[in-house]
Amino acid sequence: MTKELCKWLEQHLGHTPYLPTPKEHPAELRHRLLIDRCWPEVVIFGTGSSGQGTYQTLKHAGVQVRYFLDNTPPKDIDGIPCYQPQDKPVDDLPIILCSVWHMEIYQQLGAMGLLEESREIFPLSLPHFLTGHEFDDMIGWGFYQCLQARLSDFQAAHAILDDQQSKDTFIKILAYRLAALSPAEILPEHLPCPPQRYRHEAKAAPALNQHLPDYLQAAIKGCFTHPQYFLDGFFQPRTGDIVLDCGAWRGDSSYWYNSLVGAQGHVYAFEPDPTNYALLCEQLANFEHPTAVTAIDQAISTHECILDWSDIRDIGTDSRIAPSSKNNCVKVNATSIDAFCAKNNLKQVDIIKTDLEGADFDAIIGAQETIRNHHPDLGISIYHTPNHLVDIPLWIHQHFPQYQIRIHHNFIGYVETICMATQRNKSH
Repeated sequence: MTKELCKWLEQHLGHTPYLPTPKEHPAELRHRLLIDRCWPEVVIFGTGSSGQGTYQTLKHAGVQVRYFLDNTPPKDIDGIPCYQPQDKPVDDLPIILCSVWHMEIYQQLGAMGLLEESREIFPLSLPHFLTGHEFDDMIGWGFYQCLQARLSDFQAAHAILDDQQSKDTFIKILAYRLAALSPAEILPEHLPCPPQRYRHEAKAAPALNQHLPDYLQAAIKGCFTHPQYFLDGFFQPRTGDIVLDCGAWRGDSSYWYNSLVGAQGHVYAFEPDPTNYALLCEQLANFEHPTAVTAIDQAISTHECILDWSDIRDIGTDSRIAPSSKNNCVKVNATSIDAFCAKNNLKQVDIIKTDLEGADFDAIIGAQETIRNHHPDLGISIYHTPNHLVDIPLWIHQHFPQYQIRIHHNFIGYVETICMATQRNKSH
């Protein structure tokens, strides 16, 4: 199977893919860092939320962070000094790269001669990899095992994509995930969204209501400058559209949709997390068309039910449905898209967007009647589990073969992959 996998990827990549070893596994790295404590002291590159989240995890495990590195560092974090790379102390302590720009950081450190042979480098750009097993099969050896086991399904998903760009993006996503824990093996031109292109293709952001909090303004601007749920000529909100924004967080994507569909359209913003929902409701008055958006404190699932809910990072962006055995859960109400549309007698649904931290497949399974009756454009997140990369496109193709399907990845990391599906002959 490995030979067949290499041949298939090489055929589309134009070069031999990098295949990880069993040591390149988040669980293995987590165990070496937190359990075996192979290194009682480490260095963190990145002083943003990822770096500080990783620091808290290491601190709780009794692993000392000697210092932080950053190109624009503060003086210190929690009393721990921060340096620019050129000013770092002389040592060979392991460096954890806590940034989505980890590939560029690795190249920077190499150009500065800071990658001593004895130094370990861990490109763990997301704190998730040290806090639990939810993402162990997202990259490296875990992803390789999934890709091997389901190679025929990955090949089938690739085959049904509507255009060559989507096919190329899909292959690059697979190759990037395989090499994600070996930054020396990653070349910018082989990424689904290289950093240079990410910067070059940034769109203009409009002036925002200054009453919006700074963190939300930054998130909203990101929706405009690097829109995930937009593909010119294929998937784009229109004036008057009715949008189901499933996984609205605190309003960034809902604000974006609201500004594009206008007062003639409407955005239904689903957010079950109690903290996020409260903050979303607080900001509705600051939206461009506040009467054209409705916040709904329900999760989206296959049917109406009550679910356990957990925030795995305590910052709101990774709240998700949790196993009933997990501690610190709250109960939330869930509905299906079909049940919501029927109960509210919606006569029009133009866009269904989901970013549900792993519940996206459940969402579209519970939306079959809505898709069949209203033919909405679909923008479905498929990056939370490796199986979603294939299960969701194949499911849409099987149940709604009239839909054209493309893959969009407008982000520098290995997350934020979106499956977009539309009926091109749909009239508006």
